[in-house]
Parts: sequence; structure tokens; C-alpha cells
Amino acid sequence: MASDGEMDLRAYLWMVAHTAPGTRFATELEGDDGPVAFTVMAAGRSLVSSPVTFSNPYVRWDERDAEQRAYLAAAACAGLGRVLCQSGAVGLRILLPKDAAWDAERLEPVYETEWNTIYRVASGYCRSAG
Repeated sequence: MASDGEMDLRAYLWMVAHTAPGTRFATELEGDDGPVAFTVMAAGRSLVSSPVTFSNPYVRWDERDAEQRAYLAAAACAGLGRVLCQSGAVGLRILLPKDAAWDAERLEPVYETEWNTIYRVASGYCRSAG
């Protein structure tokens, strides 16, 4: 989240400059109007699951939300690390508030703003997770 519920402009600018349009992001959804999700959406990047209000009515939101929650649980060292190595997670970026818990063995930060950090699956993690 950015200050006062605004989207994170610095994260947005980094996404536009350093990620391809097809890059997928997982982030915590803060109700239907999470500014972190809007940061990703404004950059024209894909969310694993968008806020329900903005989801496509022809796509099962509950399945996408479950996939996103699995990525976030794996990032926080919840015993689900292999989910980060599945084909759907290739190239995945995870955008979390700066104070969020994450496992340094699984994720490495690629960009940090005053409010958020963008992570990717750590180099070599999927080979070592066997």
C-alpha cells in the first residue's frame, strides 16, 4: 500500500520499465479496492487474481484467488514452497508491503519503494527444492 490509500507510483514506474507486459504479479488483495492491485493493473501487468469487482465474469475468480493465496503462503514459508516452482509461477513477481513476512531462501527482492517490495523466486531455489 502507498500512503493514504494511493497506488505506489514508484513501483508502477519500475514495473513499466523493467517487466514485460505479460509478467504476472501476485499481491495481497485489500478488499475490492486494494491500491497495491491497482498499481499492477495501472502498469498493464497481469494479476494472478484481481480484486473481485474487477475480475472477468467468465473466469472463475475463486480458483484464481486460491492460486494467488497459495503463492503468497509459499512466499511466507508456509510449507508450500514447491508451488513457486510450478509452471504457472515462471516469471512470477510478488508485490508485498515492506513489513510482510517472506522467506529469503525462496524469494529475492528486485525493487523496493517506501511502502512495498517486489520479489521474484530466488535464483536456484527450484533446483534446490527438488
